[in-house]
Amino acid sequence: MILKPTYTIKEFLADFGMGKTRFYELVNSGALKARKSGTRTVVLAADAEAYLENLPEYQPRKAA
Repeated sequence: MILKPTYTIKEFLADFGMGKTRFYELVNSGALKARKSGTRTVVLAADAEAYLENLPEYQPRKAA
């Protein structure tokens, strides 16, 4: 559950543990929506949650 209504890029990177390069790859591919508020780029909490919900599930390797 995400409690903030919006994230700045810096906040998103810190909270989601990724770098700027990966962030912009996700935004440019459409996997993550970012929005403009004046000159500031933000990610809505709903868009951050949608990104998390669309991540693939972890599939453990089967023992050999």
